[in-house]
Amino acid sequence: FGSLLLSWAIGQAIALAVPGAFGVHELFAAAALVVVVILFQVVFYGAGAPNAAVMLAAYVSGEEKSVAATLRMVLATMAGAVVGAVFARDTLLHFALPVDGIRPPISFFPEYGSNFVLALEAVTSLLICSFSLLVLPKRFFIGLAGLFIIPVPAALLGVPGIDPAWSLGRAVAAKNFANNSLYLLGPFGGALAFGVACRLGKILKKLTKTSKKKKKN
Repeated sequence: FGSLLLSWAIGQAIALAVPGAFGVHELFAAAALVVVVILFQVVFYGAGAPNAAVMLAAYVSGEEKSVAATLRMVLATMAGAVVGAVFARDTLLHFALPVDGIRPPISFFPEYGSNFVLALEAVTSLLICSFSLLVLPKRFFIGLAGLFIIPVPAALLGVPGIDPAWSLGRAVAAKNFANNSLYLLGPFGGALAFGVACRLGKILKKLTKTSKKKKKN
């Protein structure tokens, strides 16, 4: 699992550096990321690319039962992203290629303030958790398409740090931690909101069934 996380982090970091390395439009980074994500999800990890926020959501929602396993996966994902981003940065520097793509998320609209970034991160993370845990296991291709489409509005607004591990890894590699806490709190906050909503939904469903049984009796 650790080696897969490391390969995922390195692939992400290098994909983000594609525009700067080849002097092309930043949209090519999205195309490179699509290739990396599909390869990882289909070949290595069918349940979806590792996202620390989704892992937390899986535990809070009741999909994952083990606290120890959840902590191990979240911490491994965060550590793997840091090592992978630093490795990708050093590799690009070794070959004298630009490393502009390996930078922490920066909002294009700083005048909206921190609350805007937090809210956008949380909502996007909540939707990603929904597609990862509810849609992807049942309808793989629809879930996969959703995971590509959901982050687009946030990315267009310059708030692309949906994966907290990815954000932390780039911040460490760039040695720039300005506002990085926003890109950790937002996704994890959305994951918690999703997990709590799932728990409440299960409780409500159980109470409804119990009520119906009592009426029949």
